[in-house]
Amino acid sequence: MLSMNKPAYSAIMTHSPKKPVIIFVSSRRQTRLTAQDLISLCALDDNPKKFLHMPEGDLDSLASQVKDAALKLSLTFGIGLHHAGLVESDRKLSEELFVNGKIQVLVATSTLAWGVNFPAHLVVVKGTEFYDAPTKKYQDFPITDVLQMMGRAGRPQFDDSGVAVILVHDVKKNYYKKFLHEPFPVESSLHKMLHDHINAEIVGGTIKSKQDAVDYLTWTYLYRRLQRNPTYYGVQGTSEEEVSRHMSQMVEETVNDLVENGCVYVENDFYIETTVFGRIASYYYLRYTSMGVITKNLGSGYRPRGNPEAGERAEGDFGQLLRILADVGEYDEHPVRHNEDNYNREVESNVPLPINNPFDDGPPVAFGPDPRGWHGYDDPHAKTFLLLQAHLVRLKTMPCADFFTDTISVLDQSIRVMQAMVDVAAEQGFLTTSLGIMIMMQCIKQAVWPTDSPLLTLPHVTQSMLPRLSHRNRPIDTLAKLAELPARDAADAVARLPLSPPHRAEVVRVIGNLPVMRVTWRIEGRLDASELVDGRWCVDSADECEIKVDISRLRPHRGGGRVHAPAFPKPQTEGWWLVLGRPDADELVAMRRIASSAGGGRGAAGGDGRISSALKFLAPEQPGVYSYLLQLVSDAYVGLDQQVGLTVVVR
Repeated sequence: MLSMNKPAYSAIMTHSPKKPVIIFVSSRRQTRLTAQDLISLCALDDNPKKFLHMPEGDLDSLASQVKDAALKLSLTFGIGLHHAGLVESDRKLSEELFVNGKIQVLVATSTLAWGVNFPAHLVVVKGTEFYDAPTKKYQDFPITDVLQMMGRAGRPQFDDSGVAVILVHDVKKNYYKKFLHEPFPVESSLHKMLHDHINAEIVGGTIKSKQDAVDYLTWTYLYRRLQRNPTYYGVQGTSEEEVSRHMSQMVEETVNDLVENGCVYVENDFYIETTVFGRIASYYYLRYTSMGVITKNLGSGYRPRGNPEAGERAEGDFGQLLRILADVGEYDEHPVRHNEDNYNREVESNVPLPINNPFDDGPPVAFGPDPRGWHGYDDPHAKTFLLLQAHLVRLKTMPCADFFTDTISVLDQSIRVMQAMVDVAAEQGFLTTSLGIMIMMQCIKQAVWPTDSPLLTLPHVTQSMLPRLSHRNRPIDTLAKLAELPARDAADAVARLPLSPPHRAEVVRVIGNLPVMRVTWRIEGRLDASELVDGRWCVDSADECEIKVDISRLRPHRGGGRVHAPAFPKPQTEGWWLVLGRPDADELVAMRRIASSAGGGRGAAGGDGRISSALKFLAPEQPGVYSYLLQLVSDAYVGLDQQVGLTVVVR
């Protein structure tokens, strides 16, 4: 790839010395390396900033807001970067400067070729291969991707002509010349993701039997291509009977896989019904294999804390939850580049949990997957596991700059996976497991390890400063205590910290926006049969009860519902879970998701910051006294959860 940088620069100077240029590369790392080489080649000419078409002073004010160091450097030479690992603000800045002609060159990954209409007179495809971690070898880009890249050159509304330059190895020149001058058939890719499509159609009610699934396929482009090019899809013969047999076999195998992963069940070997887990996978757009990983590994008995004196980890089974998250199918194709296994070993030495068997000297784990012989260092799930830990411990240095952008991709996927994990655990009634996943989401959004103090949520506050936080000579050891202080008292407590005045002001502002919630409730039974006697609610045996809950935010939010989560790549809004459980039986009885006023949706807060919601549950059949715990759990803040004890007498 390095040998192609000089030809790429020559192509720019020959075909588009003044007009916009897009250079497509195979990876995020190559965007940075290519830009660096172009800068070096520019430095050899009389005008090293020939690609910059705006005053440097104007650019300096924009570059000061850029978070990615490689992009900040390249912009000063009129070269932009574009890939999924950039934060949205950096990516938007590159796009706007390029579209407006302020920078002339944009180095991008192949994803830019699809659905973005940028003007470019010249397109350079710098190599047609990418490293595929699962096969551990380089693979060719699909021809459709190469065509899309070339199609960015000479857009009709921007230019009257265009030039595309494809840089390939000599052995592939004739191949690409052939497809450029001859018609090229476009094949279907539905068979590669058929399981998820079929699951979604089953959930939607379109498919109710195996025959419906076969009929569904006859309306797809895949069916047309099966008839025209059967050998491409593995059909044994070319007759209509062979094609039909192949489709039936595809449906049979797909349904069996969905059954194995808990997404559907089959009646009488013909009729197909969805399961709750299939609905969860479809709702959160998860792969069917992800639901299999989650349902097979989540169980009861989660330990939120361990006993270090007994040889247990202080964070309990948190590492096991993190392993389940890292093992889902969404990370199957997470990029692991050539020789990155050595980089993964280096990261492993700086995070709490190794990728393989952190419990060598202990008994087999009682919760989650057994970590013995889990993954190799070149496995995408192992890398995901390490990057999640690096984020949680706020690791400042990485062996490679690409690991920071890779972490952003991991975090982007993590939220919907964790939401699905919560729903799966709640559906099976696992109380401590559900709460553990909720805490994991809090920790990931705030970038804190579960044993860290929640006070580290505050900006600029470090572990060494925490002993100085106090109010009226009493230490402040929880975030909830600090959040509940009046504004003046909170400012006095922060004034004891060794921070600059601007940083203290920022800490006070964040404290002023922390959610302080008040929860009130009452129980209603059938025909208002429930009643309050001596502070305990009395209900009839097996009665359907409903807890009416009123939630109030005691201080107005001045941030539009935004959560203070600077380490998380995308803005987050406040959200909550309302959970009713029986801790003595580790049973989750009922749960409901609640959005903030900014988030909207069901159970959202009104304009006054109040939320009214309800939880329905069945009273136990056996008469007696039962203890419940009603909890309001944040999806973003650590240490601000509310809980109320309930005693119910069943008559």
